[in-house]
Amino acid sequence: AVSLTTRQADAVAPIVVSFTVNRGYRIYETVYGEMVLTLRFRGLELSPAYSDGTLIDTVDFVPSSNMSQVVCGNLFLELWSNDDRGFPMPRGCYFSAVGASGGVTESGDPTEQDLFIVFDRFNGLRNYCDSQLDFFFCHYQLVLNARAARFDPNLHAVDIYTGCRYESGGCLREFEFYELGEAHVNPGTLEAASPGQGMLEHVAGFQLQEVDENGVRHLAPDQAFIQAQLRASSESTGINRSSILRIFLAPFTRWNVGSSPCVAQCL
Repeated sequence: AVSLTTRQADAVAPIVVSFTVNRGYRIYETVYGEMVLTLRFRGLELSPAYSDGTLIDTVDFVPSSNMSQVVCGNLFLELWSNDDRGFPMPRGCYFSAVGASGGVTESGDPTEQDLFIVFDRFNGLRNYCDSQLDFFFCHYQLVLNARAARFDPNLHAVDIYTGCRYESGGCLREFEFYELGEAHVNPGTLEAASPGQGMLEHVAGFQLQEVDENGVRHLAPDQAFIQAQLRASSESTGINRSSILRIFLAPFTRWNVGSSPCVAQCL
């Protein structure tokens, strides 16, 4: 699945790509070559961006011969797994536009892009993860920036491939893929609010309460809650009743807010 952190069309913001490998597929336990994880962005509806928010142009590329962990840092904000051993350390990353098999625009420019993460032998994705001697499905999450265009719900935006990297040796055949999964985005995107519609004030629209002199809210086991004050923009009509406010805590993969109630009060 692909989760958006904003539904505003054409905004560049973090997305979370989540997937689970097949628990019964034992090939993950016997891979002799380097494993490669591929994220294929299928069109311009969802376009990947660098970690600094700059869009990845379809003419940009890093060949596999130049892959590195630095490239991984330029592409991904967070890599997470539910395994006690953590997300396997990548050997490196590279990326490119999809070749002749991919989609193109009317002018012939490619519309699909591949991001690759390569893992060393015996240090790839796992079909079993463990926590305190308990084995369960492995769940993986990758956070990266992307621009979401205007699209309807349930968009098939990304394909996820796992396989063996033939150039490194140890693969049974040249094109050896283990699994293919489809990642859909739900819900769709919306146009940005126009002047006069309900908007938060640009600077003081969201202010944390009970913070220290540096503006930091310190959490403790008996005080694991957040209070904030909202203020509508003076240029808008106010925040309408039944409006939805989405708050994301970063790093995205380090928080578990559970199902605690949220209370709002007008002042």
